[in-house]
Amino acid sequence: PFVITASSPLEIVRSVDLTWDYLIQFNHKKYPEKQGIDIRIWTKKANESRILRQRSETVIIGSSENSSFFNITIRHTARTWGMDIEALLTSHVQSFMLPQDGIRSFIKKNNGWIGLVVGISFLLGSVVGIFWATEVFVKNRLSKIDTSLDAVMDVSSKISVIAQYLASGESARYYFLVGMFLLLALIASIVAGVTVMGTASSEEPSFVLLTQGAARNKQKQLKEMKTHWRDFILSISISLLTNIGASYIFVYLTR
Repeated sequence: PFVITASSPLEIVRSVDLTWDYLIQFNHKKYPEKQGIDIRIWTKKANESRILRQRSETVIIGSSENSSFFNITIRHTARTWGMDIEALLTSHVQSFMLPQDGIRSFIKKNNGWIGLVVGISFLLGSVVGIFWATEVFVKNRLSKIDTSLDAVMDVSSKISVIAQYLASGESARYYFLVGMFLLLALIASIVAGVTVMGTASSEEPSFVLLTQGAARNKQKQLKEMKTHWRDFILSISISLLTNIGASYIFVYLTR
């Protein structure tokens, strides 16, 4: 039996290193030999600045070496004994590791694709808005020209009405605005995609609960995580509303 303590109940424990050394005499050996087991329990905060030393046999249980993890190192002279201990410890550790939420894990794993889909959707939505605005613009201008043509009778006057409209450059100005809108939409789609990807890539926090301070820190981190996922949903909603609003404004200004 052993007891792990912190110097102060208010301290936040971010990692734990445990080491066992044994003298074991195997059946085919004449003298006892030293065997060792090291277990490292590291949270993401501790892992941000870690430097791992390579040892004889290492097993890392976790999503990756760049996140929170259990690190099991077995120093052995009998490989069969080492493999048995590895299987026993790995099975025991995995038995009390809490699985990540399925949806959140999927979102984190595919954050790049989610950001890309949001960015492309934003851009495609803007293109749809341009088609809508162009349809309204052409319909209104044709109606205006038809009204002016109906007001005159002779052919020369009708030609003059058409020539005056072409000379006004209204269509050229409209398509210039279309180009500017597309450029802004492209920039906004990149910003939207990167923002959503950033909020989707957040990793679930991990904790080592050995002190009161660590327990309070856990509650604080979990609240922040809920806020973070709310920001993820909010970023997608804002992207969608911004895209729809921008299309409506463009249609209104160019109608």
